[in-house]
Amino acid sequence: MYKIALHALVAICFLLACSATQDEIAWTPYGKFGSNKIAESSGLVKSRRFERVFWTHNDRGDRARIFATTAEGELIREVRIHGGKNVDWEDIAIDDSGHLYIGDFGNNREKNQELTIYVVNEPNPFEADSTSVIMHIVFTFPDRVSSGNGANANFDCEALFYANGRLYCLTKHAREKITRLYRFESLEDNARQTLTEIEEFKIYGAVTAADASIDGSLLLVLCYEYIYLFEKPSESDNYLAGKFKRITSAAGKGEGICFAGSDIFISNERGEIYKLPLSIFDTPGEKSSITGQRFIEKDGNFQLEKVNQNRINNPVLSSRPLLCFAIKPP
Repeated sequence: MYKIALHALVAICFLLACSATQDEIAWTPYGKFGSNKIAESSGLVKSRRFERVFWTHNDRGDRARIFATTAEGELIREVRIHGGKNVDWEDIAIDDSGHLYIGDFGNNREKNQELTIYVVNEPNPFEADSTSVIMHIVFTFPDRVSSGNGANANFDCEALFYANGRLYCLTKHAREKITRLYRFESLEDNARQTLTEIEEFKIYGAVTAADASIDGSLLLVLCYEYIYLFEKPSESDNYLAGKFKRITSAAGKGEGICFAGSDIFISNERGEIYKLPLSIFDTPGEKSSITGQRFIEKDGNFQLEKVNQNRINNPVLSSRPLLCFAIKPP
């Protein structure tokens, strides 16, 4: 009897989802980074001082530099970062006081022993060719246990955001498909600190980027296959305990995400830029075509596998992912 009731519940949820609007999401790139200097965009943030300016950077091993671009990807200026080193830069955040935070904390093979946030004053992208690190924040995770052989990939980190005077990061757990939210307790120079764990969340993917709205009330979290929008609870900064909505992404291996007014911008490893209205989270049953590819995990890394399928986005507004199984794409 219990199994019959459960199957009935799943069927009802599926029918409700399929009866919603099935408009196609415009998963056509809005732009593309035009300079070959931006070889692998790994973070994206909208400037709060300069209109229509976005900041991005390359992934591991590049020179210490950031790039100012337009929304369409046209290069405005390359800016060198004195006092920094790109071991594995994974995300970039911005505050209300004119500072950029660059996360040198990629660690999918446990080789990065100095997890660092570089803080710089946001340069004028129309004048400055360089800027200097004004603060180094070195940190570790409270529950991290190294395997010693690179097998523990659950303390990789690729998502950084600033909200309400605080800096946060989200881990990328390649195997368990969870993420943990951590808070920095100090933003002082050379403040070696152990982060405070706030929450663990079953996110069904590998987190690659995040950004908070200017007022800190909303949090975007990007995975390879999904995009989440969390609403900050009124009584705490535990974003992962708040109400959330989820849509399926077809932006490829997305590595950067940010708010820009009432829009969302996403950049991927191919240098493509996607622009979506924030209202996309309010349209149930959006159809996201990903015919021709899906992500599979192999040895802790995510690769594309050719398939032929369509997926239906079903934005879920919930404080708990309990019923996600009923509408989770195949």
